[in-house]
Amino acid sequence: MKIRIIVITALLLLAPVAQLAQAAQAPDYRQVSEIELENLSQPASNRFSSAQPSQAQLQALADAGVKHIVSLRPVSELDWDEQAVVESLGMTFHRVPVDVPNGINQNNAESLSQVLANIGDCLLYTSPSPRDRG
Repeated sequence: MKIRIIVITALLLLAPVAQLAQAAQAPDYRQVSEIELENLSQPASNRFSSAQPSQAQLQALADAGVKHIVSLRPVSELDWDEQAVVESLGMTFHRVPVDVPNGINQNNAESLSQVLANIGDCLLYTSPSPRDRG
């Protein structure tokens, strides 16, 4: 029996909702679901999970109020410059590259934890691409 390891591969984070005005503008599940991201879920009230967004979906996420993208994908996994696209849309890009399976380790877990702590709450993150699902 083959064991599947699910690796979070990209993270999209919304602006922290420290002020009530910002909280009112944060996208909700309905708004994000209209973008039609593959495997979309909401594991916490301020978190969304999906597969890797396309460039057009990144534009829609920016339009919906997403402010941060945290990607766990190594640069070699995409044939386009995700960071350049994200930043051109006015969002902040963060990368913690996790090369499956060797990149699943304590150092990367700590790096991701630090990025998330620095950004704050209200985030959207993505799960593995079909290629990563063993």
